[in-house]
Amino acid sequence: DDLAKFVITDAYQRAAKSLVQHGFVLLLGEPACGKSTIAAALAVGALDEWSCFALKIRDADDFAKHSNPNEPKQFFWIDDAFGATQLDWHGTQRWNSVLPHIQAAIRRGARVIFTSRNYIYRSARNLLKESAFPLIHESQVVIRVDQLTNEEREQILYNHIRLGAQPNNFKSAIKPYLHKA
Repeated sequence: DDLAKFVITDAYQRAAKSLVQHGFVLLLGEPACGKSTIAAALAVGALDEWSCFALKIRDADDFAKHSNPNEPKQFFWIDDAFGATQLDWHGTQRWNSVLPHIQAAIRRGARVIFTSRNYIYRSARNLLKESAFPLIHESQVVIRVDQLTNEEREQILYNHIRLGAQPNNFKSAIKPYLHKA
């Protein structure tokens, strides 16, 4: 349902560009700003564009388990890579041992997306061996909802109302107020 309402924003375009150029993107933002929706849209796009087999995995151990060195067309999506609502210290530490494997997979043609809330990633940086995976710096896309263009905001609102479950009388009643919203 979220993808039906999806609007191509500047953040999506920057994430797609990073994925094409580097094979990796780290989507950072506040809670509920669209990181996971952008990642899902990119996963669907990867199926079409690169015929990649897409996997949404939970952690570093899942990556190690599912990464196949004989399959270059893999797409890995790790939502809340460093913790969902607070830093997962142990999980973040585990990424350090897997980062070289991620880099090797990307060199073979795999695509990888991490999502994280800003404040969690700031804490995770102290634990990560970022020098082992420079792409984590080069491929960051910060999603700033407060910097959406008016056109992006209007299209997002329109899609949510048009495809939402609100009764038609509600939709009709709010129509005169949408421009200000």
